[in-house]
Amino acid sequence: MVRTVRMASNPVVPGAGRPGATAVPEPAVPEPAAPALAVPSPGRAGGFVTVQFVVAVAFSLLLFVMLCNAVVYQYGRGVIRAALDEGVRSGSRASGSTGTCEAAAEEVRHSLLGGPIGTHVALRCGVVAGQVRATATGYLPSWLPLVPDWSVNLSASAVKEPFSAPPLTTATTLPGPGAAPGSGSGPAPGSAPVPGSAGASP
Repeated sequence: MVRTVRMASNPVVPGAGRPGATAVPEPAVPEPAAPALAVPSPGRAGGFVTVQFVVAVAFSLLLFVMLCNAVVYQYGRGVIRAALDEGVRSGSRASGSTGTCEAAAEEVRHSLLGGPIGTHVALRCGVVAGQVRATATGYLPSWLPLVPDWSVNLSASAVKEPFSAPPLTTATTLPGPGAAPGSGSGPAPGSAPVPGSAGASP
């Protein structure tokens, strides 16, 4: 069996082995060029769009907070108005007083407007010229430091009901349990008048 052995041969360079011959170099492969970076023009303002966006968002949030504060003010005003109406309704009754008026108004305010929002409003009740009058004075605080507080000045009144005393009843004498029929006051039924008494005929 014959084995064939292949020997690695060196590449033959033209002119190699000859006296005075010069080796020809292989051509160099050019390397890929790096991408060029974009250079901003000197006349363009960098970051102008970002600042404009931030200012627009801040202004939108400011308007949103002011709108929410106005809604809360309208709600608080309605609650105080309802508290005054409930106070004069309780105080105008015949058995009511200024104390019951203020107690009813405070109960409505604490139930519907609790917290620090309604603490700056004072509720007062009084009786003037036969009418129960309730007033609310103060302010609702603003949420922004540059916006003034919302002032509150409301009142409600109702006619005071007159107090009527119960009617007096005439006392009558009732016969006892062992008394005979007709033993009460007045003549017995069917009895004849006594001669000589008042009302007898001559």
